[in-house]
Amino acid sequence: VEYVPLENISAGQSFWVESATNNRPFKHTTDIDLVKDDTAMIQDPISSKFFIGGEDQVLMTKDVLRYNVEPEWWIISDEDHNGVTGIPQSMAYSADGNHLFVGTIEGKLYRISNLRAAYDYDHADVNSPFSVVSTRELTITEEGITQVITSVAVDPNDPETVLITLGNYGNDTYLYITNNALDENPVWRSAQGNLPAMPAFSSVFEMDPGNNLVIAGTEYGIYITEIIDASR
Repeated sequence: VEYVPLENISAGQSFWVESATNNRPFKHTTDIDLVKDDTAMIQDPISSKFFIGGEDQVLMTKDVLRYNVEPEWWIISDEDHNGVTGIPQSMAYSADGNHLFVGTIEGKLYRISNLRAAYDYDHADVNSPFSVVSTRELTITEEGITQVITSVAVDPNDPETVLITLGNYGNDTYLYITNNALDENPVWRSAQGNLPAMPAFSSVFEMDPGNNLVIAGTEYGIYITEIIDASR
């Protein structure tokens, strides 16, 4: 972003700059002297990524909070490039900014990776020969899942821990969890415990790592647990 100092600034001094993303301020320390009224180019460390799902594809833009530009959308996964198939129903982004988990109406779960390096068309869009984005379908059970994946939650303190909730009636399990979500083949286990067998529609890991809380929204209300596994 362009920055015009209102006074001379010496190397080593810090000052505030407005990001191109929603004019959010960030602090910058210059390593060179800046002269009053000169124009300096400062690297903007703030960015936003917004994802939408369409039939057989997922798209991303970095411009959703830049109100003075028309958003540029990139296809980061689609059926034609061995990516997402079906209709995305739920998504969750890892706190490290590198992985997007996508659940579909058809019961498929995908992990879209390398998003930290996907900062322009060449590196993000799967139609580019230089795209670094990869998609992997994750197997939840050997038999496969036929229920809609209604929500995906990623532990904000551990991108390896991911929880999914499922819909539809007449099933025994509506929650699954894994603690190695970034492995080539993550191992999933039931997180149903003593939760009644009913559709679950939403889930979230509480951000405080000290309380270990997981919250699930279900057909018959909101449930909370401190230990989420198959036995409780």
